[in-house]
Amino acid sequence: MALNAIWSICGEVLDIPADARTRTTIKAASGQPTWRVLTRDNKEIHRCEMPTRPADWYPAARVAQAQGIVSVQANCSTIAALAMMQERARVQDRPLDELAQTILDGGERFYSRPRDH
Repeated sequence: MALNAIWSICGEVLDIPADARTRTTIKAASGQPTWRVLTRDNKEIHRCEMPTRPADWYPAARVAQAQGIVSVQANCSTIAALAMMQERARVQDRPLDELAQTILDGGERFYSRPRDH
């Protein structure tokens, strides 16, 4: 079973088997960009440059916080919550971090079963 995971730094969606053993490392050298590297079975599968300004981290933090809220609202795992958020953002044709901010503001909710009208 493949897991659709979003890489929190750059936002890229990676298909990673649910039972995969992955490792994240930070590679840095003086005067060079700092990289966050994801490996699986000792082979690099993704790399992205880490932001240098704290403000660049805010979208990832918003998504993570909203993911926890959705997990509680929909009574599901955080992985399932992220998948639901990604799908809703895709259907609404807007960035995931924008949807996350709306969730944090209380403007979007997720439910574990259809609501009675």
